[in-house]
Amino acid sequence: MGCFLTGFADQCLEAEQIGLEAKLPRRYINKEFKNVVLCGMGGSAISADLIREYLKYEIKLPVIVNKDYRLADFVGRDTLLIVLSYSGNTEETVSAFRAALKKKAAIVVFSSGGKLKRLSLKSRVPFIKIPAGYAPRCALGYLFFSCLVILSRCGMIKSKKKEIKKTVRLIRNVGCLMTPHVSVKDNEAKRIAEELYGRFVVIYGSTSTTEVPALRLRSQLAENSKSLSSVHLLPEMNHNEIVGWQHPGRLLKNFAAVFLTDEYDLKEMQKRIKISWRIIEKTGAKVIGIRSAGDSLLSRMFSLICISDWISYYLAVLNGVNPMPVKMIEYLKKEISRR
Repeated sequence: MGCFLTGFADQCLEAEQIGLEAKLPRRYINKEFKNVVLCGMGGSAISADLIREYLKYEIKLPVIVNKDYRLADFVGRDTLLIVLSYSGNTEETVSAFRAALKKKAAIVVFSSGGKLKRLSLKSRVPFIKIPAGYAPRCALGYLFFSCLVILSRCGMIKSKKKEIKKTVRLIRNVGCLMTPHVSVKDNEAKRIAEELYGRFVVIYGSTSTTEVPALRLRSQLAENSKSLSSVHLLPEMNHNEIVGWQHPGRLLKNFAAVFLTDEYDLKEMQKRIKISWRIIEKTGAKVIGIRSAGDSLLSRMFSLICISDWISYYLAVLNGVNPMPVKMIEYLKKEISRR
């Protein structure tokens, strides 16, 4: 896990090159698609969520993330369907791929191999190979940045070359501050991991800025730290969940609320965060803020993802667990395959 974290910036640069060098059918270039559907699950799907959220206010087409065996009825010839499965064997994603073939959608597959590689070659669907040897959650850079470049090459968005360069530079800078040799005093990820240790963590992000980093933190705490947590978004949580911070009262002192914040959050959102923070703090729960860094939405998203990944790594150390194995997921897949 440590090697992945320290090498993440290089992975993102390599992913950009993979996207630039990938072969695409001419009919995909500047075609007037009606929608974009990204299919993926788990560690592979977080890249799809990032694409959706990052391009929300730029791309002119609806972008939908599909985490299911089936596809929506609107998927058809005018759909660009992007399949993201690091292993290439994800049951739900393979099923969605087969459905897309029947619907005659324009498909692009990103994977390291597996069933999807064989099916893609057989069906003459563009297959973009991602380097093997990683856990799916550790291949975020490969899947996200190569996919982003492909969308640019298809003419759906402008080139992101400058934004990618800035983001990679920021990832390097943030990573240098989080590595094991940096003391707790100067290492934000270590400090936060210590504050989360032994607590149930409730993660809050804001719609359109920190939503996906919040989802990433929850999944990384689960897979790396083997810790259960929950996630919700503002402003929606102010209309329901905030009331739940009353019971069970005697347990709330063992909770920690983590707010992911961004300087470009709407003023209304910033006000809601401050008030929500005060309400939760009065319950006796620990309240922690993690602020994004960077001068673009892309870099700010990835600054939060970087620190979240490091937090989950250090919390795994505190929990006395190996961050890499995901035995429960492996057991679940084995049991499902028996049917």
